Amino acid sequence: MKAKKNTVVIKQFKDNSSNFWCDMVHYHLNEQGELIFCAGGTDKEELRDAVLSFIRRNKKSFKSRPQTVFETEEKEYTKIGFGKYSQMTTMELVATDKKYSSWLYKNCSDNKIKMELKELLKIK
Repeated sequence: MKAKKNTVVIKQFKDNSSNFWCDMVHYHLNEQGELIFCAGGTDKEELRDAVLSFIRRNKKSFKSRPQTVFETEEKEYTKIGFGKYSQMTTMELVATDKKYSSWLYKNCSDNKIKMELKELLKIK
């Protein structure tokens, strides 16, 4: 029976920014090419080496994350006047409870709320 090798799993964020997961530890490659420990687990030298090796091997460089709707739009969202989240705006609702937001989108008869939820939830 063969012994399993200790493998390190490295994944880049889906948005292709310069953020990486390495065995459930989040690292960020900054504009100066320095690897920064962000969160999760413990910052270990062997994990840093593995991420840096991955970056060199795959010719990765700094790429900023695209801004989200929450960061770009200065828009006044509609307040919900009913239910367990009454008096919250649609944006606050999506940030608080996506499952309820999806349910509300499917069951709401107010077109303005429905359109805002569609945009915030990125429903096609």
